[in-house]
Amino acid sequence: MKRTLLFVLLLATTLIGRTQNISVQFRNFSTDDGLPDNSVRAIFQDSDGLIWLCTREGICMYDGLHFKQLEDPSCDILDGLAMSLAEDAQHRLWFITTRGIGFHDLTTGETRAVRRNTSGGLVGAAGIAVDRNGMVWFANEDIFFWDPEREVLVDYSPVALFRSNTVVADSNGTTWFLSTSGDL
Repeated sequence: MKRTLLFVLLLATTLIGRTQNISVQFRNFSTDDGLPDNSVRAIFQDSDGLIWLCTREGICMYDGLHFKQLEDPSCDILDGLAMSLAEDAQHRLWFITTRGIGFHDLTTGETRAVRRNTSGGLVGAAGIAVDRNGMVWFANEDIFFWDPEREVLVDYSPVALFRSNTVVADSNGTTWFLSTSGDL
């Protein structure tokens, strides 16, 4: 009994000692700091370490010092609510906004719409995932994947009437979709 108590006290002292050395700092950003909107829907760190944010006013990048709005007059889907981001192996930053689906090439700076929403606005939740084979998957009620050979989005509906807003690709190669009704 004494050994067990001594072990528990030693373990508790070790854990308390470790937690006392942890220093966490928080900083809030707002439009006063250059953020385009105070409501951030998603955050993503690209392969170069830059932070990308989805806001109600579009997509912006934070380099550790400044916010810069992603703007391209030739890409009309950047305006409005941005919902999700992911980077593929070709260093394209894929995004979903209420106006459509597109990508920003992090190497060349090109921004391109690959699907425009013509029905007046996509739903309020969306997901993007890149699987270990490099396939880019999109869930925004309907499920799509990017066909790199034809450079088009392909509608993928494995089950009739299955709707999803969430997609995750795990390290084992499985791509998971959560239905809007909660089914996996």
